[in-house]
Amino acid sequence: MQRLAAALGRADRLGVPVAGELRMAAETARRERGHAVAERAAEAGPRILLVVVFLLVPAALLPVITAVALSAVDALRVAV
Repeated sequence: MQRLAAALGRADRLGVPVAGELRMAAETARRERGHAVAERAAEAGPRILLVVVFLLVPAALLPVITAVALSAVDALRVAV
């Protein structure tokens, strides 16, 4: 909002058309918003990795470990 006010103030002071100032302000705002989105996306990677490592991998390994444990118990019963 401050950029818009500054652009309008410059256009009024210099007597130039407002369209050019508004276009430049819009391009700057889009560029800054794009940088902010890229930064947030870069920060999301490690967070997603933590979720995968501490939640999804153990949840996926649980049935495998359970099957191995049940097979071991069954093998011990047969041996005894």
